[in-house]
Amino acid sequence: MIATPQANADATPHTNFVDLPEFQSYSGSGNEPEILEAVRFFYGDRPAREYAESYQLAGLSVIPIKGDGTKSPACLQWRQHQAAPPTAEDVARYWFADANDAIGIALIHGKVSGNSEVVDLDNGDLLQPFVDEVNRVAPGLFDRLTVIRTPRPGYHLAYKCPTIGGSQKLARRAGGKALIETKGEGGYTLAPGSPAACHPTGGLYLHIGGPQLTELATITPEERQILFGVARSFDEVDPPASEPSGAAEAPQISVDDVRGAILALPESVAGEKGHDKAYRAACEILRWGVDGEAGRALLDDYNAARCSPAWSKAELDHKWKEANKEVLRGREFGIVAERAKAGGKAFTLDAVDFVDFMAEELIQEYLVDKMVAEQQHLLIGGPKKVLKTCIGLDLGMSIASGSPFLGHFDVLKTAKVLIVSAESGRKTIQATCNRIRDARSIDVARGAFRLSFKRPQLAVASHLETIRREIEEHGIGFAVIDPAYLCCRPAKGESSNVFDMGDVLYGFGAIGEQTGCTMAIMHHSTKGANRTGAKLLDLDGLSGSGFAEWGRQFMLLNRLAPMTRRGVHRLSLNVGGSARHHGQYELTIDEGDERDPIIGARWGVDVQEWSDDADENAKAEATTAQMESDAEAVKLFLRLRQNEPATEWGIYKAHRADPVKLTQPRVAAAIRHLLAAGELEPCQYAQKGQSTLRDGGFRLADWGASNG
Repeated sequence: MIATPQANADATPHTNFVDLPEFQSYSGSGNEPEILEAVRFFYGDRPAREYAESYQLAGLSVIPIKGDGTKSPACLQWRQHQAAPPTAEDVARYWFADANDAIGIALIHGKVSGNSEVVDLDNGDLLQPFVDEVNRVAPGLFDRLTVIRTPRPGYHLAYKCPTIGGSQKLARRAGGKALIETKGEGGYTLAPGSPAACHPTGGLYLHIGGPQLTELATITPEERQILFGVARSFDEVDPPASEPSGAAEAPQISVDDVRGAILALPESVAGEKGHDKAYRAACEILRWGVDGEAGRALLDDYNAARCSPAWSKAELDHKWKEANKEVLRGREFGIVAERAKAGGKAFTLDAVDFVDFMAEELIQEYLVDKMVAEQQHLLIGGPKKVLKTCIGLDLGMSIASGSPFLGHFDVLKTAKVLIVSAESGRKTIQATCNRIRDARSIDVARGAFRLSFKRPQLAVASHLETIRREIEEHGIGFAVIDPAYLCCRPAKGESSNVFDMGDVLYGFGAIGEQTGCTMAIMHHSTKGANRTGAKLLDLDGLSGSGFAEWGRQFMLLNRLAPMTRRGVHRLSLNVGGSARHHGQYELTIDEGDERDPIIGARWGVDVQEWSDDADENAKAEATTAQMESDAEAVKLFLRLRQNEPATEWGIYKAHRADPVKLTQPRVAAAIRHLLAAGELEPCQYAQKGQSTLRDGGFRLADWGASNG
């Protein structure tokens, strides 16, 4: 068992954590005698290895930490312990005898450690008010938490809970830095027993109250939400009141205030652009954040007082519906905006000093190796029909289960996943998930992956709030909206304006900043970028404005060759982001053919590194593949005609409206190819209704042998 102050025979038990004198006097200044005295008094002379062994035996996933003050793992394979705890042999290897003074200990939280989670108070002054508020709301709850004092000082409050999520910020300083955050699924915290050299201050991690880390108490999901609610009450970043943005809880302005502003809008008079003025009133109501029944009631008030003649209920319902569709998150105009600016809090930059900024401990983690950086907005883009949705589902199932993405890229950190698919439909999505699951034997646990088939509008604040609640309540760590063109509609005619689209995307991305979730959007490229055999797609190839600017990382697909008739796709994949990860790959994806009883539907993926010759090879292969596909279309046409002679023009006319859409030059090239291969032979033909034979016809050369 790990020694604690309470377990020491010379120590007096304490219940007031903030006033604990021994720990308040220990500054963590790096003074060697002070450190040694604290270690010996509270922990004895036990080496780090013994602590690691105790944690491992208690079912906690432990990893070694470098003794250089970076708090970074001391083994390259540490991420494997996000899925499986180390064995006793691993512990002996990580904490070998000669390295005890240099190797620290961290605990990985989440399912791998029995659903452990930590609330991290970055400022030690917060502990007593935090304790007081928790005790007021839920007496006795705080006493069940394990309390670890960190060197700066701060506090880790550890527990287990049946429901946890990814790491998230609960409260921020005025400058945006995390004040209180969680370390949840896949995150890690340093633990008592770590040498002082593991922290940049030279301080120690000390257990000062509650159960030991080896005996974490389990709290209920409701108690966990109480802790989160108390933590959020310490948030120092206030939403500026000059941003009504559709949030129903806009500060300092009541519904009566909004009613007064709406009734001060211009009258809606028939023949004097009355429709526009009534529509503006509906937009003003929503832009201030009053929606639903309350907002509709305000529109009725405006109709009764300011419309001549009054609009019918059906007409008002239509205006209200259209306003809900078109209103932009954060857009301000008119009297309501001016009232917000006059009555709200002043805008502040929340600037931070450079020295303080450089002292922040910012470590970029990845969900998928070389692919997806955690908490960085992700764009998945490409032309139509390049399997964006299928690949997005593979990505979601991989992150939810820990299975390699596309069977190739390691998942470094699992997370709960939400995919909102507004385009493909339930049957198609289920069939695709079945193919991916069967191909890779993926086991997605209940609660790890959620799907929605609704069509949220990211310009509507109430829709954003619904998404935020879903992410927060279910602990979602990776959320995808598919596709952008159905869910990112700004005001009519403004989708090409980078600033208007930026407003829409900002609100969606802000959810990730609030919850710690990685937010992703699937988006189409321009028609000009959709050229078979073209180079790797880049961000300039995406349609519309604002998307390339919003995305902090991207996965861009393009087609290298036409899809074969048996469902084989040749694609390029261009990956990169602000976190400095990048890569280019060639994908060959075999979907099979569900109508073929032998081949059937499938999900076969081959991933290769992109080579310098890939462009030329792709173009050559694309030309060859297209020729073979066109030749098959010509032969099929003649077979269906029972090999009745046909002309080049006749074959072209038959395929103009066909999905194959053969052009006349492609028909001519296919005929030349088949003649050279001996599969076609020239012959005479007669025009319809005539008996005169003419030259210029073609038929299959082997028809007689194969049908005799």
